[in-house]
Amino acid sequence: MPGYPIQLIKERDNKDWSYASIHWEPGWLRLITVSDLLKEDNPTLILSEWRGLDITNPGQSHVPKYATISHSWAASDEVQRLSEIADRPLRIDLGNNKYHTISWEGLVQAAKAARHLGCVFFWLDLTCVHQDSSDDKKLQIQHMGHVYQKSAAVIVMPGGVASAQAAGYSAPWITRAWTLQEATLSPSNVHVDDELALSKLQNLLSCRRRGLQITKVNKSTKEKTRVPFIVRCFGTDESLITSLEGVLRGRTDEMKRSAAWRSIYLRTSTKPQDMVFSVMHLLGVTIKVDYNRTREDLILELARRTRALPSWLDIGEDIPFDAKFGLVPALPIFHPNDTPSYDIDSELVPANRYTESGTYIEEYDIKIQTSPTSTFDGDLICAKIFPITFQNASRASITSDSGEKFSFGDVDQKAVTGSHVVVLGEAQVYGLAHLGLFQYGGPQVIFVGRSERGIWERHGKRAIIPKEFVDNPRRWHLTIGGKPGSDIKPCDC
Repeated sequence: MPGYPIQLIKERDNKDWSYASIHWEPGWLRLITVSDLLKEDNPTLILSEWRGLDITNPGQSHVPKYATISHSWAASDEVQRLSEIADRPLRIDLGNNKYHTISWEGLVQAAKAARHLGCVFFWLDLTCVHQDSSDDKKLQIQHMGHVYQKSAAVIVMPGGVASAQAAGYSAPWITRAWTLQEATLSPSNVHVDDELALSKLQNLLSCRRRGLQITKVNKSTKEKTRVPFIVRCFGTDESLITSLEGVLRGRTDEMKRSAAWRSIYLRTSTKPQDMVFSVMHLLGVTIKVDYNRTREDLILELARRTRALPSWLDIGEDIPFDAKFGLVPALPIFHPNDTPSYDIDSELVPANRYTESGTYIEEYDIKIQTSPTSTFDGDLICAKIFPITFQNASRASITSDSGEKFSFGDVDQKAVTGSHVVVLGEAQVYGLAHLGLFQYGGPQVIFVGRSERGIWERHGKRAIIPKEFVDNPRRWHLTIGGKPGSDIKPCDC
């Protein structure tokens, strides 16, 4: 199925990129032709539209071979410098007299990378989505996950699409909401550095701690020199980096989805609703794009619709909890295009302080039975629940069905609060990411107790208990959060 060319501009023309005065139809896949951008005498940007091509159809076999570009709209300092040196600006018309400037230099570099990967076209949000049409944006965002899934590769340009940059320079790419989906849904990921060498994203992530030794060869003397190469473009936030690695390398769906949920609490965007829309396809959910809904409402719908794999239980043990949200951790304060945070004793604390990065629940034992249509009614759970026995003020324990006791003094007595223990599932300790090492942790539990208002709430940190405690114990039902008056009842499901 051929595409319909709808826009053509040449670098020599020195014009802005715009959808004005062209015929386009909302929601269709649009792609940029690689070969025309690589014309040395006059690079040309040709945008074509594939009308009638349903990329959401799993059986669709006529999809053109294209790469997608993952980038941050905010250029890094290094990319700004390189773009100014190249002096090949291209302004993108965003509507309402607003413009975003990239460069022909970066577009040509993206085209070279796409050609190297055998792609005839590439997709770039700035040009392939009509930035001044709310109708087109809604439709494009709705199936954005399919755009990346159907692409042959994702080309990551962490400093922005105005120019490729070396991996040794910092960049904002990993902090952005949409880049998680962009980097993980495609079957292949590559990174473009300043000389357009290509590296798999996973390889680059795994060498960020120890760096690389690169051999440079003098073309005239053939002399070889070993030089260090440090990867800095992913920053230093371990929570952000390990959540990306978790989505890429998680051994189970539970682990991959936990990493995706953690990213919702760690990343940022211009609009708060994008924290959900940018990740929903990674969680196997499609929610109607509606920017009139609140972030809280969207998060709760996402949690309810993913209750079969409740990976939102594994975001972080120290995150504050709000009873009206049930077991869903309280959302951090949203700061547009800045680090999310929590208000702790009137001090703004970055959300990464409370987000888990060292362990993953590999398999869930707890079952969430909350209706997918409920909102702020708490969470009805079916789980293995043990009452806590306090021998004195400083020692607490639980007893298995066979009468065996386990004391939390052996774990962390300060973490034990509440009156009961609820088993979440089997946990794995996250080891050296680049080697894919995991160590068995054991059954992970949370502590719950009834508040003065009679509402069951989560308390304190998580803990690990012996595996024999969860082999064959009884299961119970309990509503955590929501209205007062819930009681622990024997399982009848």
